[in-house]
Amino acid sequence: MAFPAPVVAISTSKVRWSLYLDDHDAAHRALLELATLDSMPARLMVKLCGFALGAAPVETGVEAYRALRDLSSNARFASAMLQVSVEMLASGGEPELAIEALLASANRTLIDIEWLGHCKLLDSLRGDPRFAQTKERVARRANDIWRR
Repeated sequence: MAFPAPVVAISTSKVRWSLYLDDHDAAHRALLELATLDSMPARLMVKLCGFALGAAPVETGVEAYRALRDLSSNARFASAMLQVSVEMLASGGEPELAIEALLASANRTLIDIEWLGHCKLLDSLRGDPRFAQTKERVARRANDIWRR
């Protein structure tokens, strides 16, 4: 069975998963795949993921993060892009911006409490009190959904 043509979400997930597994070669291959896509979200993800992989300067990653942060057309999509931003900024050594992205995602529709609790790309953020506060807030939101 052949995989479908790459799409932004799949290619970005490949970069994320490769980073999670500390497989930077696979992450770079996924980044090259992502770079073949011609859309605004793909171009921003290439910049952001490229920064996390050391293939783009900090300014490029920050620029991409800010553009993703300011997306407003679809709250869930924007929140998901912010989740990716959190991972890439944390991986790239920008914990303050990663926390900012986390807060921005939580201010939208973030409900992924398992991601907050277990994604090792977020390990460098867990000691920040804002991370714990955000995790509690997201847990309350997720619990409210399950109670309905």
